[in-house]
Order: sequence, then structure tokens, then C-alpha cells
Amino acid sequence: MSTESPENNSPELKTSSAEEIKKQFESLHKPRKIKLSNGLVIEVSQPDIFGMIQEGIIPSDLIEFALNMESKYAGNKLKDSKDIPHLLRFMKLVVLHSVIKPKIVDKTPLEAQEDEVPYSYLEPIDKTKIFNEVVSGGKPLEKFRKEQPKPDENAGLGVQKVSKQKTK
Repeated sequence: MSTESPENNSPELKTSSAEEIKKQFESLHKPRKIKLSNGLVIEVSQPDIFGMIQEGIIPSDLIEFALNMESKYAGNKLKDSKDIPHLLRFMKLVVLHSVIKPKIVDKTPLEAQEDEVPYSYLEPIDKTKIFNEVVSGGKPLEKFRKEQPKPDENAGLGVQKVSKQKTK
């Protein structure tokens, strides 16, 4: 019994060219600017998580978390609070390796060079925003915003229809 799905065996499928694959990669990893909560703007790029694992940037005790991150981390809510330390360490590594300008470094303010910004200078909300932007590529929020239903005129007002009950 074949495990391939019918759509993968379709005769209409055409193999993507090397150029198409390269364009997709470049589009995904293209530097982009994001605005932080304080109004400052930074430049980020999509990190290569597998490359970070291969180069030893992501330590072995975080590899499983990094690979399973999407299933454990969704919508800023962890399914298990014991994962918080793993998330914070992983988030730090991702931020350090995805911010292009200015250079964010894991150094104290005294150790940082003039053109470097210590990681500790970033606000928690900005660390989270950077992480979410580069891990998701900013696309899930766009999709979410487009899929939102149009607001009902009574939405949020606590208005609901109540049927009258018969009393004896």
C-alpha cells in the first residue's frame, strides 16, 4: 500500500525549477524592518534553525524543544509551564541570530562595542515581537487578520437574545 497522497501523484504536478526554489529561499530570508514597542526600527532576517543546530549554536538540550517549537508554542501560550526556561533560552538565541541592524550581542553593557546593543537592553515585549516575527515570517498574523469576521454591531456589548420563560 502506497503512503503517498493522491495529490502528490497527480500527473499535473510540475517539478519546481532551481530558480523557483532559490527565489522562495531568498524571499523567506530577505531582511525586513520591524518597529519595536518604543518606536525604534530594527532590521531582521529569518534564522536558519537547522543551520544553528548543525553549527552547535542551539545546544543539544534545546534541540528537541527547537524542533517541536511550533507544536508547543502557539499564540504566545505555552502548553506546559515547564517549557518556559527552554522558550526563553531559545528565544534569546533566535533574537541574537536574526537581528541584523543594529547588532544585538550577548554581552554586558561594558563589554559591548559602540555599534553593538546588549540583549539585556531589549524590552521583553520587543524580544517576543522579534521572535514571533522571525519564526513565523510575519505571515500567520497577516492570515489571521484577513480571516477575522466583520464586527457585529452588538459585539462586545454583552447583548444576547433571551427567550421568555413561562412562569407558573
